[in-house]
Amino acid sequence: MTRPATPPHRRKPGPGKGSKDKITVRHKPPKTASGTQPKRSRKKPAKTTRARSRQNANRGDRMLKLSQSIRAPWQRMRKLRRRPWLLIVLSMLIAIAIGFGAPQLVLSVQSWRSDLPRTDEVQQLLEQPTLHLEVTADGSTPETCVCFLPVEASDVPNHLKDALLAAEDRRFKTHRGIDLIGIMRAVRANLADTGVVQGGSTITQQLAKSLVGNDRSGSRKLRELVLAKRIEAGIDKTEILRLYLDRAFFGRGATGIEAAARAFFAKPARDLTLFEAAALVGRLPAPSGPSTAESLEDDAREVLERMIAAEVITQAEADAALAEGPQPGQLKPLSIDIRHYEAWVGRVLHRNGIRGTVQVSLAVNPRHQMAAQDVIADAIAQDQLDSTQEVALGAIAPDGRVTALVGGRAYGVSQFDRASLARRQPGSTVKPFTFLGALEQGWTPEQMIDDAPVQIDAWQPRNHDLRYMGELTLTDALKHSRNAATIRLAQDVGADKVADLFERFGLPMDRERPAFLLGAETTRLLDLANAYASLAAGGRRVASTGILGVLDPTGNVLMRAAPSPQDRIADPDAVAALTTMLHDAARGDGLAGKSGTSQKNRDAWFAGFSDEATAAVWVGRDDASPMPGTFGGGVSAQIWRNFLKTIGPPAESRAEVSQIP
Repeated sequence: MTRPATPPHRRKPGPGKGSKDKITVRHKPPKTASGTQPKRSRKKPAKTTRARSRQNANRGDRMLKLSQSIRAPWQRMRKLRRRPWLLIVLSMLIAIAIGFGAPQLVLSVQSWRSDLPRTDEVQQLLEQPTLHLEVTADGSTPETCVCFLPVEASDVPNHLKDALLAAEDRRFKTHRGIDLIGIMRAVRANLADTGVVQGGSTITQQLAKSLVGNDRSGSRKLRELVLAKRIEAGIDKTEILRLYLDRAFFGRGATGIEAAARAFFAKPARDLTLFEAAALVGRLPAPSGPSTAESLEDDAREVLERMIAAEVITQAEADAALAEGPQPGQLKPLSIDIRHYEAWVGRVLHRNGIRGTVQVSLAVNPRHQMAAQDVIADAIAQDQLDSTQEVALGAIAPDGRVTALVGGRAYGVSQFDRASLARRQPGSTVKPFTFLGALEQGWTPEQMIDDAPVQIDAWQPRNHDLRYMGELTLTDALKHSRNAATIRLAQDVGADKVADLFERFGLPMDRERPAFLLGAETTRLLDLANAYASLAAGGRRVASTGILGVLDPTGNVLMRAAPSPQDRIADPDAVAALTTMLHDAARGDGLAGKSGTSQKNRDAWFAGFSDEATAAVWVGRDDASPMPGTFGGGVSAQIWRNFLKTIGPPAESRAEVSQIP
């Protein structure tokens, strides 16, 4: 009987001609004499040459596939060059994602709460110098400072603005911080070149970058975009341009357009010609590069060509600018030395527990700081200070900002800060606060007080000239700084009430030692300046500070300056009357202030205010040795007066202070 054939689909595959399958016949090993089978050997058989070749071939295949997977994205990018329309669509999608979707997506999905500066505080942080420093448990070390002399928007020439926009951000006037067209253009150029050859950041983004850092991480870019939006929301376009020019680095140690104009062309920014403006703008991409006459001309030529392309100048105007070349002036480069200020801020941060690398928005006013440096340098040059005498100056704005701080005549010689660290006797500079106590109790400036010998227990204060003037008005008693009259006035008012007033103004006092009424207790210069700043504020407390904000390297706000409390600490009518008396004591010029000289002429002071600022000046020796012939009304008063007259107009009569609610 014939067996039926197995259907093809049920047949088991077997070796045949051309088949790659092999038949494996497993032979059982022979049994041993004991009837058991021998144990299998665990030793692997040696590979044949053919097996090794096959293994190497497989390894080569895997490496080829890996390299192809790595090269595939770049090959696809290069293929996009043959399809411009696809490249444009891709660029648009990326631009839209970056401009609109990415920030909101990350913020919502990851629930990330940004600690970046608020919209209402961005301008304050950007318009002030920024100090980068490292704060450790052992102290602080300043690293770099973006310190610049700001310019007014009206002092920026139109051709400088045109040059900047043509070279850096042609659509600045129309975009809202993020230029989608610029991003698309940059993406297309970079994909076509398979590398980064062009950036898409706007001027607003570059301004934001100065606060959030320069690392190339995605999170940093995201923070830059968020902050750029806040800048555009809180600051108008004209101010954004000014802030960018103030903070930009141009080379030759010049930060800011004003410093750059003086460093390169010895003139103020408002006087820059078209050629000079184009040359400075051309340095922005590579400020550390060569700054020879030839390189400046090359930079100017490139920017002028972009201005022609942007249709803001003609070819004839560009040719005329190149033919004219630079027209240098005669101004010296700017010199702003804030090293004592930096060290003081570092100590404040250390005391407040801040640690790590931080960036600090400083309250310093570069114009005030330069004025302080200049008037002290003039006093030294005119031999008003001998080689053994040191000097310190501190200035406070009406809102509490410490706008200038000089801790000594030369930081390179002595780093000790005599403005914020040294404690010295303030002498008669504290007397006005005793008179304020009397005015608060109803005394008037024209009321009489007896300048005659007075005694408290065993202490009998004397006048500096060892004479007594008898009956005189409160105004004259303060003007001539009569010790005996001041003590008698304090007795009439009540020493404890005067001590309370000293305490409210932050002045040193010891109720057990009435000599504090004449400035025998030591104080720091900044503390004395702060007390006078509260007088200038009409009797409201002023909390002075050198710090407007502290940010970490990525732009997170770590600390904000507490607003000055401005609570009432003295009667405004009494402060107004005292201010009128201080005008007389300062002897004209519309300034209000008082001199002070400590025992044996060890310290010479002058403190007071104008509408622009409050300032205190100290002159003395570090070893506290006497300075015969040196008084607070001498060189200290001259430095104080010159400083306040330099920084702004003198104060008018402050009788209207009484109207402050």
